[in-house]
Amino acid sequence: MDRETFNLFLAIPEEGKLSEYARSLNIKVFLLKIPQLNLLHCFSIFRAHNSLISLIKKNKIDLIHSYSPRNNILGAIAAKLLRKPIIWHERNLPFDNEKDISRQLLFLPDIIICNSGAVAKRFEIKDKVPDKVKTILNGVNVKRFSANSDTMTFRHKFNLDKRKVVGIISNLNKRKNVEYFIDIAAKLAQKRKDVQFVIVGDTFEEQNNRFEELNKLISNFGLEDQFTLTKFVDNTYEILSCFNIAAHVTEREACSRAILESMACGKAVVALNEGGNPELIENNISGILVEPRNLDKFTDTLNKLLDNDVLCSQLGEMARKRITELFDININTKLTEDLYKQLYKDNE
Repeated sequence: MDRETFNLFLAIPEEGKLSEYARSLNIKVFLLKIPQLNLLHCFSIFRAHNSLISLIKKNKIDLIHSYSPRNNILGAIAAKLLRKPIIWHERNLPFDNEKDISRQLLFLPDIIICNSGAVAKRFEIKDKVPDKVKTILNGVNVKRFSANSDTMTFRHKFNLDKRKVVGIISNLNKRKNVEYFIDIAAKLAQKRKDVQFVIVGDTFEEQNNRFEELNKLISNFGLEDQFTLTKFVDNTYEILSCFNIAAHVTEREACSRAILESMACGKAVVALNEGGNPELIENNISGILVEPRNLDKFTDTLNKLLDNDVLCSQLGEMARKRITELFDININTKLTEDLYKQLYKDNE
């Protein structure tokens, strides 16, 4: 972001790695916890809203960019009261049984940024996406990822042997479908023993028994010697460099950062053919897309790739090329800056 043009402020609920990183970039950080929007929290909501308005006034903020439904709603109310423009950032694809609150409140924001065309389709009215809905795909800092990392050093660091590696990087909450990956691994392990599987991820506090659940499932399949589970690492490229194939099994994924980072590392990616995945991967060119809930097909695809190092390398090279040309973070940043400038100009 051009810091000579934009003075940035970040309001987040608590201290953590994000606040540390923001301060390292000289971004002013405020702690502002937005409670769940229901009657039980009406006084907390009122206090949070007043704090937000005070923050905007005191720091002479010209434009608000919010994430997540509760932040979007409270931010929009503050923006309307203060006559400030607001951008909502939408990054999810609700499941069929979930209400799409953002679609119902489409009239509130000035602009909605969606991180994929699949997300933008949520807001279609009579088969047309409204002009206020813009698509800016997620970006990757390509310089941080390399297709030529010191693989053996990192394999040693993560206690991986010389067997080929199929891995996933994912939040471990239940909607991410990690059990499906274990099912695939079990089926693949029946065909070959020269492969090991890696799950990289972490959980929300309310699901802190997930590692235990997943390890139990792995144990039930008798796959303890073929599986490694590890928490998220700061330098994702280190663990990605160990992968021969990066798998992605989450359904209803909008614009997977795990897929983008795997492609940036020059890895062959196998993912589900739905959600925003087809916008990232050109099937059979920069990765392989498999129809959802087809366990046999996903397993066979992995098995064939494990037998074809040349094809893996070709897919990885094209993946890296696609990321560099279309998903570099600088492209994403420039498009966002242009939206900020236009919205500010329109509201002068």
